Amino acid sequence: MIIGLLARIGFTAEDYIREYRLDPSLLSLDFYFEDLNKGVEVHSRIHSTLKQAKRKAYDKRKRAICQQRGIETLWLRQTDLNNVPRLFRKLQNFFRPKTG
Repeated sequence: MIIGLLARIGFTAEDYIREYRLDPSLLSLDFYFEDLNKGVEVHSRIHSTLKQAKRKAYDKRKRAICQQRGIETLWLRQTDLNNVPRLFRKLQNFFRPKTG
């Protein structure tokens, strides 16, 4: 679903890296847009199967790495995935160029 919405915005598979590894950790971002230094992380149902404490520790570490590297990240939850029009707007807004 996310790939289709990104395509509607105008992105192709060449514009992002899937499962981008956040070295030196084994953690990864679901989508990383290197030219924009932006990432998208999707917390779907699979994340709820992990133990809560473990997931929170992973998320905290992932957020810290992204912050250290200046990677602006959009964090999506299952509730976002349940409403496609709202999800599409979130993605559009996230990738909209900042005006100063």
